[in-house]
Amino acid sequence: MKQKTEELLKKAQEIMGDESDFLIIAHKEGQCGAVAHGDSDTVAQAIFSCMHQPGNPIGQTLYRIIKLNVMNMLRNPSIYAKDMLDSIDLIIPDNEQ
Repeated sequence: MKQKTEELLKKAQEIMGDESDFLIIAHKEGQCGAVAHGDSDTVAQAIFSCMHQPGNPIGQTLYRIIKLNVMNMLRNPSIYAKDMLDSIDLIIPDNEQ
């Protein structure tokens, strides 16, 4: 799998150019492989931007995974749960009447 993803990386670089940022993830017959080129922050932002594209299946799956992880953090005591709750509390407007 590593050899195949590295071959894909070379082909992608030829097509996209050295200035591009991309991630190649593959799964076949129980084997996984991943290679990246360029700025990982830009790649991560591109993945998360899928959640803002209506009907994008990657965005829908990513949202579901994020939601499950956040719910898991909030249900289990940890420093992350407190930080997450504090952050959510900061953005929820007060309902003063």
